[in-house]
Amino acid sequence: MKCRLTYLLFLLMLLSACSAEDTDSTPDRESQDVAVNAALTRATAESVSDATTLTGPQFIFWTATHFDADPQSLATPFIAQVPSGTIDDYNSTRYNTFERYPDNNELVYATGFWPAPVTSGTGLTFTSANDYTSFDIPEEWVGKKDILVANGVITGNEAHPFTTSTPLEFIHAQAQLIIYAKLADDMSKFVKHITLEFTNASRPELLVWNKLAGRYVVQGGKTTSRLVTDYGQTLANQLSKDRTQFVDNIFIVPTTSTSVTANIKFWMADTAEGLNVESDLIKKESGDITISFVDADSNPINLNAGDSYTLTLEFGVNTINLYGRLKAWEDGGYVAVPIKIATS
Repeated sequence: MKCRLTYLLFLLMLLSACSAEDTDSTPDRESQDVAVNAALTRATAESVSDATTLTGPQFIFWTATHFDADPQSLATPFIAQVPSGTIDDYNSTRYNTFERYPDNNELVYATGFWPAPVTSGTGLTFTSANDYTSFDIPEEWVGKKDILVANGVITGNEAHPFTTSTPLEFIHAQAQLIIYAKLADDMSKFVKHITLEFTNASRPELLVWNKLAGRYVVQGGKTTSRLVTDYGQTLANQLSKDRTQFVDNIFIVPTTSTSVTANIKFWMADTAEGLNVESDLIKKESGDITISFVDADSNPINLNAGDSYTLTLEFGVNTINLYGRLKAWEDGGYVAVPIKIATS
């Protein structure tokens, strides 16, 4: 009898150990979360409002079968979803795709961009129907709208799911130029209607997947049109000597050179009233001039994705002085967007 009880106790202990082992090897549903941080930095109040008026982010997941192929086969993702609401809604809210990981612990690669493409209205659109490798940027957005992209991919599978310790962080896909203008101290004339026509700064016209970069990048090349800024034509926009005035904020394709070329056009008159009288106006332009990018130590630099460069134009009677500096992209912040892929 004593031997039988000992045997039963041994079986119970064995079963208990097996049960505990099974529980420990099962992934916690909460461990399926991935924190996606979107760097929602903006340069102007107008673009800040984009975060609440545009679509949410586009989340994309590819399997290793397609991502690791040579060439990559990424037109159709394993999962492609757009959360409802806006990107700001996912500061700490968990987003569940309600999709399971693939079998056999196949790796899943996660990435994304913001804003998501649209099927109607103005926004990013598929270059080819439902092909997630390339998107057209609408003409109304070229140089004017911020676009965010995941800075690379993260991987997970059923055995090692996405976690908040390996966030998918969003960065700015473009570089930006912030342009200001002022009158020189000895300037006796009046100036307004400042326009810069960039002859070799690429217009952001496409958002495409770049295998080498491991993320989406902006590209130009669809058209030969120039990037153009325009200060406006109202009397209120004339320059004054007592302060530096904002001209425009413009987004460009990140540069591989340390300079851009631009033609600066403006109106000049002897009096403020003369700026509104055609016969009194002197319409001037600089011709193509080189605008060099330098750091704080005057070393030449190129503008990478997420770089912001401030350019100040100082107008004299016969000269335009240029002052520039690399600066932090202002009004920054992070929005954490956790994603959960269910395992069962």
